Amino acid sequence: LLINGPHLPNIAPLVIDNGRSKRSATLDLRDAAACEQLRALARDADVFMQGYRPGALAAHGFAPEALAQVRPGIVCVSIGAYGHRGPWRERRGFDSLVQSASGIVWAESVAPAKHGNGAAGAQPFTTARPLPCQALDHATGYLAAFGAMVALAR
Repeated sequence: LLINGPHLPNIAPLVIDNGRSKRSATLDLRDAAACEQLRALARDADVFMQGYRPGALAAHGFAPEALAQVRPGIVCVSIGAYGHRGPWRERRGFDSLVQSASGIVWAESVAPAKHGNGAAGAQPFTTARPLPCQALDHATGYLAAFGAMVALAR
C-alpha cells in the first residue's frame, strides 16, 4: 500500500511505472487523525518502507523505534536520496537529481565523445541529460525489497 501526502507532488508516469498492482491512498500527516490512521495501518504491517528525507516521518511520530512500539518485529526500511549521513542527508531528491549530483549526467555528456552514443542516446558533444529511465530509483527499490525480505526471514 502506497501512502503519500495529498499536498506532495505525485508524478503520474512514475506512479504508474512503479505502482503496478499496488494500492494507494493519501494521508496528510500534518493532521492528527491522519497520523492515527497510518499508525493503525502500521499495527498490521510486516514492513514499513519510507522514501522521504531522513527524519521527515520521525517528526510525525513514525521513527523506527516508535513503529516498533506499535508493531513489535516490524521491519523498517528507509531510503534517502543522498544517504542518511553526510552534508546532503536532509536534502530532498529523486533519481534525476541524484544522477546530476553524482556525475552520471556529466558522464553521459563526456562518454559519447569517446565511445559513441551514451545510454541516454546523447550524440557526442551535445548537452548533458539524465538517463532515459529512473534506473537508480528502480535499483534502489529492488535492493530495498530484497533487504526487507532478508530482515523478515531473520
